[in-house]
Amino acid sequence: RIEAKLAEAFNQLGDVANAGGYAASAAAYYRDCGDVAEAARLDLEVAKLAYRGGHADETIAVCRRILASEVTGPTRFGANARAAICFAYRNDLPSARELIAAADACEGPRNPRDSVALEWARAMTAMYAHDDAWLDAARRALAIAEELGDPGVLAPTLLNFAGMATESGREDVAASALDRAIEIADANGRTFHSAYARCSRALAFRNAGRLDDAYHAVLEVAAMYVDAAIVR
Repeated sequence: RIEAKLAEAFNQLGDVANAGGYAASAAAYYRDCGDVAEAARLDLEVAKLAYRGGHADETIAVCRRILASEVTGPTRFGANARAAICFAYRNDLPSARELIAAADACEGPRNPRDSVALEWARAMTAMYAHDDAWLDAARRALAIAEELGDPGVLAPTLLNFAGMATESGREDVAASALDRAIEIADANGRTFHSAYARCSRALAFRNAGRLDDAYHAVLEVAAMYVDAAIVR
């Protein structure tokens, strides 16, 4: 379906709104055709794009639709992992742990991108519970992303690592991760991640009292015209 290809193209450009719309259209087509597996696979992409656009409720709803179906394998694993992240960010630890356990119980092959997401959900759940185990989970996520070698996965993984390092008071580690994330995103046309990393760096500059640097970082983000919700 052309809609699925368009979703990939807009995703690459950082236009998560159009990417999500085309992915949802493609999913609806396959659902109408009775191809439950392909519809669920595309729904998972919708969930991921909704999350990137700041619509966690939609991500959870789409993941629940997948989990209510008979779909198994990588798609079910991914839906558990992606929903777990949303609940972890909301500090709803019981829901996050339930989904993490369900993902761990999934058999068969796993998409390494969703494996990264699962480790981040595990790391966040541990951190919000004041458990130092978050660092091991975060390192596992980064190791999977490094092995995969996909800049579209490695850049956001570095961003997440930077965020957790910041919350743990490791500003030096966070700064290094952000610099590398920007370098990778810029070199590979990952516009959304380039903007996101600069937003995070602007916040770090502001917190350090470097207001001029923070201002210029924000100007760089504004010049990218990224159609996404980035809250910092």
